[in-house]
Amino acid sequence: MPIEPAASSGPATGRALQLFKDWFWRPPRPHGETIVDRRVSPLELLYDLAYATVIAQAGNHLAAHLSANGFFEFVVVFSLTWIAWANGSLYLELHGRLDGRTRTYFFLQIGILAILAVYAGDAGSGGGGFAIAYTAFLVVMTWLWYEVRLEDARLHPEFLIDTGRYVAAMAVSVVVILVSAFLPAELRLMVWAIYTVAWVFLLLLFGHDNLDWPDRIGGRLRVLVDLLRRRRRQITEAGWSRPRQLDAGSLPNYAFDCGRGSRDGQPDRARA
Repeated sequence: MPIEPAASSGPATGRALQLFKDWFWRPPRPHGETIVDRRVSPLELLYDLAYATVIAQAGNHLAAHLSANGFFEFVVVFSLTWIAWANGSLYLELHGRLDGRTRTYFFLQIGILAILAVYAGDAGSGGGGFAIAYTAFLVVMTWLWYEVRLEDARLHPEFLIDTGRYVAAMAVSVVVILVSAFLPAELRLMVWAIYTVAWVFLLLLFGHDNLDWPDRIGGRLRVLVDLLRRRRRQITEAGWSRPRQLDAGSLPNYAFDCGRGSRDGQPDRARA
């Protein structure tokens, strides 16, 4: 006699699909939906350290090419990296969630940043690869901010003008950086320099209307500095005659050390 499937299998499957949908397909956090006492997670520290890797690679190039032109190249690459970090961090602070969707997008950005770090050491003379990788990062961020605008159209139409302008600025950035990949090296650096100045003014203008986000992002920097100091102290107490030099390859380990610290009874998070 055939055995009929349990009647509860249908509802159980439906609940599982709903949980999966909620974890990976939830829309971004809308404007005004503040997470009270939100704390910096190990993933966010790993995200920050990915940017530190890019800067470290650019710094290594500067150390090997100490000149006025080399310093200018480093300043430009550093500024581009800072703008990318500010953009990603701003999105996470205002619209990110602790769900699969946000984490997937941020792991994608970390992968792009790893490619960016490969080209950061030679971004001045051979910056085509750097520009293309940076364009890929901007495409991801443009899509994320566009999704925010879609949520504003549904829940907060009063923010449509601001988010529309921001998405337009991101789209223009994609075009500018992509075109710069095919320009001569000197002209490419000048385009990047103008781009960074324009974005600094844009971020300052945005920060003037959102006075709390610089302090919240600054909290993440304080957590990162505290983490590196603690790691340096641990290395010293372990018997090293002097702390090892921080290099690009070892940077991600610091974020995971932060996560292990909580299991040892040490605080691994701080308020953002």
